[in-house]
Amino acid sequence: MKNGICISVMPPADIARMKEKTKPLIDKYSKEYGEETAKEMLAEIAKASATK
Repeated sequence: MKNGICISVMPPADIARMKEKTKPLIDKYSKEYGEETAKEMLAEIAKASATK
């Protein structure tokens, strides 16, 4: 617990499974809002995920 917030870390296998399950949504909204926007969003998620 950090500053009253509980942070859970998912195992890599669960993260891979979640990415696979959400791929159709990412593809759909990438087309709707633009590939560049999707790339920026995924880059920000990766950056936040790398921060511990």
